[in-house]
Amino acid sequence: MAQSIITREFEAYKAQQDALEQPVILDEFVLAKVPGLDPDEPIDRDETLPEQEHIVYVADVTQSGYVNPNAVVYSLIMDTRVGDFQFNWVGLRNKKTGLLGAILHLPELTKYQSIAGMQNGNAITRSILMSYEGAQRITGITVDASTWQIDFTARLFGLDEMDRLANLDVLGPAAFLDEGFKVVPTEQGFQALAGCGYVGGLRCYLDEPHTLPALTLPCKLYLDATWKGQPTSQWHCEYVIRVAETLTDFHDEDGYAHFVAPIAEINAQGEVTDLRFLEGFAQYYRQKHVDRLLDKKIDKAAITDSTSDASSEKVASAKAVKDVAEKVQEAIEQTETKLPKAGGTMTGNIRFIDNHQGIVWERNSDGAFIKFKNDSDQDTDSFLEFGTLDNGNEFFKWTIDGIERASLKSDGFRVANTIFEGGTALSNKYLGKTGKAADADKLDGVDSSGFARAYSSSHGTGGGNWSTAQLVSWLKSKGCFNQPYWMMKASWDYAGNRLISDTGCGKIHLAGCVIEVMGRESAYTIRVTTPTTSSGGGTTNAVFTYTNHGPGYHPSWRRDFNTRQKPTAGDIGALTQAQGDARYLGKTAKASSATISDKIKIYPSSTTNFHPIVWNSVNMLYTTSSGSGMSYRPSDGFSKIKHGQMAGYYLTHDTSGKIKPANDNKRSAGMYGLYNSHKIAHIWSMGEAYKIHDHGANFGNLHGLAYKHTNNGTGGTMAGGHQAVWCENGTPKAAMGGHGLWGQQVFDGAGNNRKRVYSPNNPPPKDVIWEKVASGSLNHRLLSHSNAKRETVVTNIRYKTNRFGLDRYRVVIITNSSGLKANVSDLNSVWWQAWAVLNPERTTWHGGDYIRFDVFTSGAYILNGPTWGHVSGWELWELKE
Repeated sequence: MAQSIITREFEAYKAQQDALEQPVILDEFVLAKVPGLDPDEPIDRDETLPEQEHIVYVADVTQSGYVNPNAVVYSLIMDTRVGDFQFNWVGLRNKKTGLLGAILHLPELTKYQSIAGMQNGNAITRSILMSYEGAQRITGITVDASTWQIDFTARLFGLDEMDRLANLDVLGPAAFLDEGFKVVPTEQGFQALAGCGYVGGLRCYLDEPHTLPALTLPCKLYLDATWKGQPTSQWHCEYVIRVAETLTDFHDEDGYAHFVAPIAEINAQGEVTDLRFLEGFAQYYRQKHVDRLLDKKIDKAAITDSTSDASSEKVASAKAVKDVAEKVQEAIEQTETKLPKAGGTMTGNIRFIDNHQGIVWERNSDGAFIKFKNDSDQDTDSFLEFGTLDNGNEFFKWTIDGIERASLKSDGFRVANTIFEGGTALSNKYLGKTGKAADADKLDGVDSSGFARAYSSSHGTGGGNWSTAQLVSWLKSKGCFNQPYWMMKASWDYAGNRLISDTGCGKIHLAGCVIEVMGRESAYTIRVTTPTTSSGGGTTNAVFTYTNHGPGYHPSWRRDFNTRQKPTAGDIGALTQAQGDARYLGKTAKASSATISDKIKIYPSSTTNFHPIVWNSVNMLYTTSSGSGMSYRPSDGFSKIKHGQMAGYYLTHDTSGKIKPANDNKRSAGMYGLYNSHKIAHIWSMGEAYKIHDHGANFGNLHGLAYKHTNNGTGGTMAGGHQAVWCENGTPKAAMGGHGLWGQQVFDGAGNNRKRVYSPNNPPPKDVIWEKVASGSLNHRLLSHSNAKRETVVTNIRYKTNRFGLDRYRVVIITNSSGLKANVSDLNSVWWQAWAVLNPERTTWHGGDYIRFDVFTSGAYILNGPTWGHVSGWELWELKE
């Protein structure tokens, strides 16, 4: 199958052009035949142009257009003058820069050139659709693709709409299955339960219970569903639960239709009324259907013999019809006397004043007529009727000079030559039944054998039992393998449908089941969905799947479990509660050789190499066979380690948290590094997350002390020789080594009295001087209730370079807060603030841009006053070194 991608190189190019406010240009196609290319493998987004020896054709983009504001399409049309070559790779690039924007991999195609008298060429069209935010605006494409390219959007949307309307016919405006979307109270508020519901024919499925946000009671909840997607993506149902007093179906600002249905109403006490319409299956006729059926019944009391009664509540009897027929015949006989019956010549018009009357020809038992129907001047469905009589073998024929040019028979309309529409032959405008579109990616020439088929909505399979083979044979007789997808629904009749009992995973009674067949006879899948009730031991609420890819692939049935058809322990190889209790020690049970009141002792079964682990409220002990080892025990009754002895009591962790030698003869005990003269060793850090590289290659992100050998050159010589290094985030800041002390800054003295020591390698910093270069006035008066203002100030200071350094300038705001007045009793509640923000340089520097900044002021609880909260001016200061 063909697949396409947008390259990473194009993403960077698009971002650059968008920033520069320049259009994105892709104007050239490149075709290549790449050896070994698999069109089913994913395309690398960093893929580049093939080798020159593999490129077979290069041409400008024939046409481009936009599908919608976020999707554009580029096409290359190669007529019969182009060829001969083969290709399986298509690239779309910028001709000037060579930048590759999109890539298409496809099965190998051959392009033939027409050679007079020798070879008929073929025409091929290749198109690449690119979908990204603002595509039409960024590319500057103004041509609507629908004016020149085949647009399947309407057709695909029509298929979606057909499915939605089919659901609407069966399920109505809204239907919810079981507890799907049922609103229930919880300790934290309310939630909608998981499950399925249909709103406006759209299927809404909630995977798990959905906690609703805080609600203001009383309120009414609606489920809002819409069908959305992109031109190149799979469309799906999006839904949201809304709170509203009343809500009806609507269209949003993007034109998408929204269908809504009430699901719950909650009163002020938090009591929920379920408004969902439950169970969408049509078990009963709707009222309007019942009324329509009753309309077809005849009330015998309303039958009349009268031919003059104008009542719309009565029906004519056979006698009344006969009387009318005789009067009509009499009228016909009278009419026949008005015109010659054996030919003759007439002048002027023949007028028929009765409705739906005209000329009638009769010969033998055959006949034909032309009649005009018009009820009144306001009639909106008047028509001229041409008809034939008797057995349907009669037909209409149009001739010119005695030659038949067209005919209309019961099986269809025929023409001798070309049919034209608006002066253009239909063969030049529409695709024939056996024809194929020029672009195989658009239509593929699929005939009706590639369509899905719904065989029946209620069809019996016959009574009795069936094997799987008999089911497949019956489905084959109904044409299930004549298309890739076939389905039907069995009638709701237990006696009139079969029972399949050889699935190995449960019986299937076909009454009320939905049967689907996918594939061809050589490799197919059958799926059977059973109803909520059944007979003869049939499994309910289940989905059975039978897969047969030939006898060598082990055809078999399987049954899917669901919320209405849960598996047993045996179905999934699990243990029942009784089996588990018999096999495993429960939470409150006791081991055969242990008591649980205060401890569990695990004793060895047959060997002396195992020793006990004893646990209780005061002790946890592990010992080895020699008696030496490790002992940790709480000293104060808390369940945490307080102290211990390790490695034969050479090193101890005492109760005060100190690690030290355990006795006077082992003062060498302590922390040791792993010797390597070329790697760094870790000494200490502030926190476990800060450490050197695990292999000692560098200082990592250490905040603390490390050691490095004189042979290790990491970080430079610093203090020289063997040295301890102090690091901050992996950067050496100070060191102590064989040649003395080293640091990036050296100080003498302690605390606030310390003085920095300078040297030729560590000179003092330069003096920093700020100079006021501009000033001006402002008039922001803050009053009350969180007033906020913003003002942009343009100074008379120009940029000195095309890069504006924000750190070179500071803005000082001049304020006046005398005459403090507040509109609250607590003076501390009054607050106000003012600040300035320098604006960065513009995208394009013109050499004459002025420095600009924004002034923001805000405050609250301020009483009207002449000067309180007054921002009166500004000053711009520049850094001078």
